Amino acid sequence: MDPRSKYAAEPKPPEPAKGKSPSERIENDVRFSVPAALLATFIDALKGIEREISQAEVEKFLVNAPTDKRAIARRAALDATHVAPAKPPKRAGGDTADQDPIIREALQLLQDSSTRPKPRHVDYVALLRELKDRRDLFREARDRQNARVETVRGQLSEERAIGKKAKRRALVVAQFKAAEAFAKATAAIEGDRAEDIAAGFIDRPDVTLTPTYRAALILGFASSQDSEIYRIGRMLADAKIL
Repeated sequence: MDPRSKYAAEPKPPEPAKGKSPSERIENDVRFSVPAALLATFIDALKGIEREISQAEVEKFLVNAPTDKRAIARRAALDATHVAPAKPPKRAGGDTADQDPIIREALQLLQDSSTRPKPRHVDYVALLRELKDRRDLFREARDRQNARVETVRGQLSEERAIGKKAKRRALVVAQFKAAEAFAKATAAIEGDRAEDIAAGFIDRPDVTLTPTYRAALILGFASSQDSEIYRIGRMLADAKIL
């Protein structure tokens, strides 16, 4: 029997858990989804404004060079690029978003942009100035809202960690006991090797098929206060987990 077949049958390490049910995902918690939706709105708005700026720059150039082939091709490429207009989410504010003047201004600008008619004659210099001002506003709104989203993510993550503390501690104890058993087995092998060397023999790991685990070098021995296994054991003991 091929000895490799035993290990081939071993289960693979589990993939990161995605939650047993959709409700366990952070995106399905309204405390996260509301501010995250507003952040997505600002990101979409910025994409649209960047496209409008590029279009206005091309049109401004074509006023003085209407036959320039590269500019005409650039305009055609921009016209063919569809960017859906950003719309405020139904529950735009969430927590404290509506209290932020920058976010309020950005939301109002989104509302106004959806109803503002396009002028027949365009002053591209003035238009570019306006678009760049809008871009600056939405960048600031995006950054502020992103900070809020990450704050909520941190709060919900702490809440989840508290709820899983007992489960995680049981897993940590099981992991430590396995590491402890591994360290003891490594110490036993080292002791057996030391006996042979002390008796005048040459250690022959190639004959005894004694592998050297790099993990064992890092883990060390529980008898050594400088070792990883000692440090983790002391940390768990101090936390009254062991």
